[in-house]
Amino acid sequence: MKSTKITRPYLFSLLLVVAMSLFGAVAAMLELPWLFVVPLVGLVAWSDTRKLLVTFEFSATFVVLMTIMVILGTFFHKSEMWSSYWFMGLMGLLGLSSLLCVTLKFNKRRGIPYIIIHLSIVIVLVGSFMKFQLKETGFVHIQEGMVTNQMLKMVNGRTVDETAELPFSIRLNKFNVDFYESKPQVSIFEHDKDRPVAVLKMDGQTEAKVGTVNVKLLGFREHPYAPMPDHAPMLVKMAEMEVDGKRGFVMEGRPVRHKELAFMYRETSGMAKVYRSDISLMDDQGNELVRKTIVVNDPLIYDGWWLYQSNWDPNNLSYSGIQAVRDPGMFVVFAGLILLALGTLLKVRFKKSGEEEGAA
Repeated sequence: MKSTKITRPYLFSLLLVVAMSLFGAVAAMLELPWLFVVPLVGLVAWSDTRKLLVTFEFSATFVVLMTIMVILGTFFHKSEMWSSYWFMGLMGLLGLSSLLCVTLKFNKRRGIPYIIIHLSIVIVLVGSFMKFQLKETGFVHIQEGMVTNQMLKMVNGRTVDETAELPFSIRLNKFNVDFYESKPQVSIFEHDKDRPVAVLKMDGQTEAKVGTVNVKLLGFREHPYAPMPDHAPMLVKMAEMEVDGKRGFVMEGRPVRHKELAFMYRETSGMAKVYRSDISLMDDQGNELVRKTIVVNDPLIYDGWWLYQSNWDPNNLSYSGIQAVRDPGMFVVFAGLILLALGTLLKVRFKKSGEEEGAA
């Protein structure tokens, strides 16, 4: 009889979490994201569930089940889980539990930190729901001199075949790319390996012994080369090598074999060091609202929109890819996290001063 009383709250908590997940799945099928608010209101109206939501048994059951769901969702649903209705429903259940802990279990013995910690959880969840409902993300393809207010919508990090209008137009004034300095090198491969066993450079390693073969890089130079006897010679880049005491040349882009080895001469070019877009935001009359040169991790921020430098095209150096993001819930989440840190610090301080606190 006693064991039944102990296990009953855990069983009811389990049924409550499962039922909320199923209700979220139904809301997803009906495409009604606000539908899962209905059971939350019902839980508040019923006194027995109000009492259950503030118990340790519910908290323990919820944490265990959410941990299992997050692990499974990460492996099988990846990013889709975080934006699913059933997951948002469970987060709403967590927020309701935290809010009821403040209203039903607060007393002087628990103190201010108790209120701050539980309210911060509610604020973080409200911000997350705002991100889920109100966040806008898109991708702008633009060329130098072009003006556009159109963006391709992005869903779960991928562009979809649907456009949306920005509240301003973007003009790409100039796009620039800085490249790493081109450096010649000779890579040495063994016949059964895809990766080089040694890389020789004039400003680095110039000698190597691969198996029983001694290899030495002597330098790089241009040398006249005629592909056919009746063709005029042209200058080609070559690496001068010494292999087991014998000198020879390796032409750029053409591998040379020796015993079980292959030598490939190429230049490390084409890698971008930094790329930047000089952009202006324009109103409907063509007036410039703001101008900035954006680079990766240094966006232009205007009227709640964040414009990030996203990508570039090595075959078209007048093109720029810009990601546009509007996320009103982000600052709400940040505010909740700051309050959570503040409440935790206050709780630690009060404990050190000898104040007793009840369990959440």
